[in-house]
Amino acid sequence: MRGVVSAGMVTALSLLGAGQAFDLALGVSAGASNAFAFCAGTDDRVAAAYYGACVDGPFLSARRAALGRGPLMDLEVLAQDIVVGRDDELVRRADASGVRLGFVATDVETAAPVVLEDFADAQELRTALRASSLLPGIAGAPVELKGRLHVDGTITESIPYPSALRLGATHVLVLQTRPVGVPLRRARGPERLISARALRRLGPQVEAAYAARPQRYAAAVAELAERSADGAGPPFLATIRPAAGTPPVGQLERSKPRLRAGARSGALAVHLALTGGRPWLDGRLATTLPGLA
Repeated sequence: MRGVVSAGMVTALSLLGAGQAFDLALGVSAGASNAFAFCAGTDDRVAAAYYGACVDGPFLSARRAALGRGPLMDLEVLAQDIVVGRDDELVRRADASGVRLGFVATDVETAAPVVLEDFADAQELRTALRASSLLPGIAGAPVELKGRLHVDGTITESIPYPSALRLGATHVLVLQTRPVGVPLRRARGPERLISARALRRLGPQVEAAYAARPQRYAAAVAELAERSADGAGPPFLATIRPAAGTPPVGQLERSKPRLRAGARSGALAVHLALTGGRPWLDGRLATTLPGLA
């Protein structure tokens, strides 16, 4: 649910008319949904869904998981009913945007990040979105696509700018969801137990990659901060993230006020970075994202 922050960010980018400045949108985990929404022109609707349909509907259900009736997160619901839809209309709109769209997932066999793109049809895109977002144990079994099994891309690449560089990107704007100074911490409590069991079934390589996430994330954050500050390139890297002291949003957060605050913090970070202004001075953000007023 931390993806609500980057959902607020891409909504702000659209409000500022920045959509045409990008020729590649790359997302990982919840960011895959936000990248698709950015291309399809539904970023505001998807952002509002984080504190609407995602918590009110069947997408997130602790009861379902406790009773063994399905995963805690139902990614079929996410892809079909919240983000992409059951027909092809939004996929056609994303294709028509002219922006290259890709989702980063983890290949189970190689324990390496892969970019899923060039989707044959809407169903393949939905499958790829699920693959990028599949948290082992929490969101079900690995997703098969083109004969390969995939799980959440953040297991091997929490911030997917290396994948963008491998695709040939020369100027990369990275949207980070954790505020300045907030590290990636190991899972705790029931989430840790559920994930640990699922990861063991995926093999030692994936398990080791998951365990190394905090260190890999810290190294990526340090590189982004340095490159964003010194402007060295090419390739050129810039990053936007909520300011230090901003309350972070939890991975399984269900509080609507906290989720709204997360969307607001992401939008504010983008507006401050690109314009130096606070977006709600003219009311556009509150109008675009219902519930933020």
